[in-house]
Amino acid sequence: MMKLYTKNTCDGCNATKELLRANDVTFEEISLDENPHHWARFRELGMVQAPIVIAGEGEKQQMFCGYQPSAISRLIAELS
Repeated sequence: MMKLYTKNTCDGCNATKELLRANDVTFEEISLDENPHHWARFRELGMVQAPIVIAGEGEKQQMFCGYQPSAISRLIAELS
């Protein structure tokens, strides 16, 4: 399952959620506002912009930050 880490006032987060829902992609949303320990961990990895998308596991895991429609489209195609 895809995980989507979001912030309350993030337009890119809302756009990402809309794109995923429009393509019937199931995802778990985790609020970075309510779970700041996640935000601190991602910042250590250089991910400084929400949303943060994580899909897959192990060697096939993909992770990116910010609103990236082309990356989301690739993930959707891989999930199909």
